[in-house]
Amino acid sequence: GNGGSYIEDEDDDTTVNTNDADSTTDSGNTDTTDTTGNTGNTGNTGNPNTSNYIDKNDIVYAGVNLNLRTAPSTSGTVVKTVPFGTKLNRSQSNGTWDKVTLDGDTTVYYALHSWTTATDTNFQFADCDPSEVTVVTTENKVQFYLSPFVNDDLELAIQNAYQGDGFKAVDFAEGYTLTRVAMNSSWVKVTFTGTVKGKTVENETFYIQSIHFTNGRLSDPAFPNQGGNSSVGGIG
Repeated sequence: GNGGSYIEDEDDDTTVNTNDADSTTDSGNTDTTDTTGNTGNTGNTGNPNTSNYIDKNDIVYAGVNLNLRTAPSTSGTVVKTVPFGTKLNRSQSNGTWDKVTLDGDTTVYYALHSWTTATDTNFQFADCDPSEVTVVTTENKVQFYLSPFVNDDLELAIQNAYQGDGFKAVDFAEGYTLTRVAMNSSWVKVTFTGTVKGKTVENETFYIQSIHFTNGRLSDPAFPNQGGNSSVGGIG
């Protein structure tokens, strides 16, 4: 599984990641996370504005495992949690909360706008032949995300990193085997079995932005256009 979920701060309507969720638009090309990555806060302080809704009548997608609530507040009851990539029919938004329904379900739910995205492109993956990934960098910039989703806002981006344990590339720098199993134009899906920072996981799934392979922070002999190898690595 993805091994993580979100604990929400009910005092200031923020989310902090540990194992499930409430999340912003995906950049997909460069990590906005830097060297810290173990705590996150959306900065949305106080009670959310529950008025001034604007009609939208469009479609958005859950960027993370997203909580759907009965009221526009993190103290509102969580009715269900939908997996990232889930289509949400949005009727209105006030910039903080979206009013959404699910296909085949006329119930109106509230979802935090910052954890939704207008496109599902990054959730579409092509399987590839398993290929071993080697961590080259000792930098902290390479985050292992729970879903293929990252926001331009640093604090929001950090929340979708593997924050429960703060996993970064440096934690896998020596003696670990990561396996690339799927990818798209912006993201790489990897699996890992082993013990990292005192936590043992089995076939855990992480998502890494593909730019880290082309810029040399991560190495994979079958990765497209890396190190002079233009092979598609068995994609499709």
